[in-house]
Amino acid sequence: MITKPRRSELAILLYAGLFLVDISAPVWVYFFALRSWNDTNGSAYRLSVSQAIDCLKFWSSDLCRSHFIQALGYVPADLAKLQWLLAATLVAGIIAIAIGGYIAFLMPPDKWIKSGRTVAGMPELLRAAKAEKIDKRDGLHWFNGWRLALEREVRHFIIFGSIGSGKTQAMIGLIVSAIARHDKVLVFDIKGDFTEKLPPTIKPDGSRVQPIIIAPQDRRSHVWDIAKDLRIAEDAVELATRLIPESRDRFFSNSARAVLAACTIRLMHENPGRWTWADLVAETRRDHLELLEVAHRYHPDAVRFLDADYRQVASTLSTLTADTNTLRLLATAWANYEGLERFSLRDWLLYKTDRRTVILQKSGRFSDQSDGWISAFLTIASSIVSDPELGDAKLRRIWFFVDEFAQLPKISRFSALLDIGRSKGVCVCLGVQDIAQIRDTYGRERADAWMSIVGTKIIAKVNSGPTAQRLESDVGQATVVYNRREPRGNGLEWVRDERRENTIERSEFETQLGPRKNGIDVLVTGIGEDVYKVRVPYTTLVHARDAQAPAQWTLDLITVNRLEGAAADDYAETDKSDEGYPKDAIDVLKGMEPIGKPRNTSVVEGDAIDLFAGQLPGI
Repeated sequence: MITKPRRSELAILLYAGLFLVDISAPVWVYFFALRSWNDTNGSAYRLSVSQAIDCLKFWSSDLCRSHFIQALGYVPADLAKLQWLLAATLVAGIIAIAIGGYIAFLMPPDKWIKSGRTVAGMPELLRAAKAEKIDKRDGLHWFNGWRLALEREVRHFIIFGSIGSGKTQAMIGLIVSAIARHDKVLVFDIKGDFTEKLPPTIKPDGSRVQPIIIAPQDRRSHVWDIAKDLRIAEDAVELATRLIPESRDRFFSNSARAVLAACTIRLMHENPGRWTWADLVAETRRDHLELLEVAHRYHPDAVRFLDADYRQVASTLSTLTADTNTLRLLATAWANYEGLERFSLRDWLLYKTDRRTVILQKSGRFSDQSDGWISAFLTIASSIVSDPELGDAKLRRIWFFVDEFAQLPKISRFSALLDIGRSKGVCVCLGVQDIAQIRDTYGRERADAWMSIVGTKIIAKVNSGPTAQRLESDVGQATVVYNRREPRGNGLEWVRDERRENTIERSEFETQLGPRKNGIDVLVTGIGEDVYKVRVPYTTLVHARDAQAPAQWTLDLITVNRLEGAAADDYAETDKSDEGYPKDAIDVLKGMEPIGKPRNTSVVEGDAIDLFAGQLPGI
């Protein structure tokens, strides 16, 4: 790392000399200019200014002695000692000033930075943060006294770090500050840490408001009231795209998405704001002719997939059945809304609410399905942020904290959060392990554009690879001038060597950063003209709630086997039944094709009659 070069340690002589000279002056004034001496008769006598100055002339001590003999009739016993002590202090100070001044100002330094960025520390970061502040009001406090400028908050953040680098710890401090300021905060929780530790919002009256948990696998979860969040046909198309994953043959996944979008649009028209996830599953189970009629009426783009050769239609409907695992999970968890609190993302973003913290909790058990609905959730959030209904606001703050961002499937319109969201008070903080993952999902140009848009980058420990290489390039280089003395002729001559060097070598992202005993060493970039190596203290949060509280449906072996793809025989011997389980949830699960079962993408001749009678192969 290229740091700002410090002057030679010998330059401290300058300060030592100044100190000695400063000490000499008051000592001289006290002993020779202000002090009274008693003569042999007991009368007080004080030296004149000229006589006191003569006493400073240590090389002519007889002159000072003569003044005392003339005035007092004797020479004080400690006069010589006092003279030499004062003179020695003054001379030492003058010599130290001369040597220190030469070293500090005249002698060429061993190294100095001609241009480019250097690595500074926490004091320089605090000065840079103060210098960029425009609004008198302070932004959030992050760590070590660093308060963000209000303008910086909406320029977004990205935290780079490999596994175990401490990037989540670095993010927690900002999350807690946002919650304490009563900002709206949405957190993606991949490991359960945030669910367990995030504090409640403390209202002015002292009451505590717990976060909203959105997690179909958790019994504390609110129901995502999807009917209130979809307004236009494009929203339904995006929802279908996120709920049905990409298959090896994109034609069939796209055709299934089109049909699902048609079903969704029908519900939006026929039962606006009141339909449920179970209603959407029921729509997808209509027979072929009914679905074709729905497509003609509500989503003509789906017609060509349903009004085609029967083999193609069969494959489309088979894909729709096999690849809606995410939808079935949501419909199973939220088969009916009785007794459950509902959550509308649109209402939460647009209107005031006491429930200002939302946690999106991923399920490790149902990982693929979680990716689907969370991706859909964030896609719809991006769409709402783009809506003119959410107007510009200078002081509004809506935070999106997405740790392990690259682990999620592609989020359509995510750029809207970064671009359009800025003027609306949207602040995005991403945790990323590897830039290559973002490039694979969103494309190189989009990923590079995001890196340019984000105003503040925090770099924790990053392993060697493409990410370290990119960060090395982003930090840039510095022109460093080295001065050294080389033998020339009969003496030594100063030689100047100018080089361009990386401010931070890629290997140093791995060796110089990461967790330490009392904090996490990170680099902060995007503020001022330097890069700042600082230590982020660990944030210790008390246990607020259990990380997980499994919903009843996840504890039912038959239900889980159906969702996870077990065959009927696998749970026939468990002596379990559906008795006592909500009928709506059981209805959703009826006829589910096991996930692990090979998809039937072709139809034999005998299947044609069953298909057009409304029965799909494989059910």
